[in-house]
Amino acid sequence: MTTRVLALENDPGAALALRLTFERAGYEVVLSFDGQSGPRMAGEQRPDLVVVDSELLGTDPRPLLDRIRDKAGVPMLLLTSANLAENGYEGVDGWLARPFTSGELLAEVEALLHPAGND
Repeated sequence: MTTRVLALENDPGAALALRLTFERAGYEVVLSFDGQSGPRMAGEQRPDLVVVDSELLGTDPRPLLDRIRDKAGVPMLLLTSANLAENGYEGVDGWLARPFTSGELLAEVEALLHPAGND
């Protein structure tokens, strides 16, 4: 069974890069370009992991992250800028500061999908 990733990304160029990175690594990718559709997509698409662009979250990210988690119940990875990463985020399982490489992204995804000791 193919691992499905739901990527919530508002930038079309970044969304394409995410799609290509995940598809080349053998993942199935579902894209959404706005945060408000995130909870609905998470419930409908039943992803194994949700990747969220921090720019979609607004000033108070917690309500949206909670709604996505309630629908999907899977690990969530936040993609953020370096200055925002210093603040930390509750409600996500991991974060990756931009800029990052495809290898760094895939390593973080694998760590969230297959935590050490849970094999």
